[in-house]
Amino acid sequence: MTDQSTNHGRLIIAMGMGTCLLGRDNYTKSALHAIEDAHQHSKLSILKRLNIAPKDIRVKITVGVQQPDNVAASEFYSQLSDQPEIHVVKGGLNVTDPETGAPMIVASAAVEVFLPQQEGWTLR
Repeated sequence: MTDQSTNHGRLIIAMGMGTCLLGRDNYTKSALHAIEDAHQHSKLSILKRLNIAPKDIRVKITVGVQQPDNVAASEFYSQLSDQPEIHVVKGGLNVTDPETGAPMIVASAAVEVFLPQQEGWTLR
């Protein structure tokens, strides 16, 4: 997949899930756990070997939670990019504890890494 606006091709997409068992509407914490989980499932170590400046790597983070407005996206970070593109959307799950009524918040995340077109490479 090529992003026509920046001439970058997507190299990596990683998925993750995060939870907050404490309830108390901690959507941000669940989202951060989901992003960390996505990082752990990816092969991001390849980027260190490519000799591409971090400023040339574009990172897009999409997080789904039941209440997107309760996520402090400013707390998201990326080890790959100082300014990742962040999208918080409706998704994930809230599972209510039948005894206490407290929600267990489940967030899902996708981390996409886009690189500039490289000579001799074909990204499909």
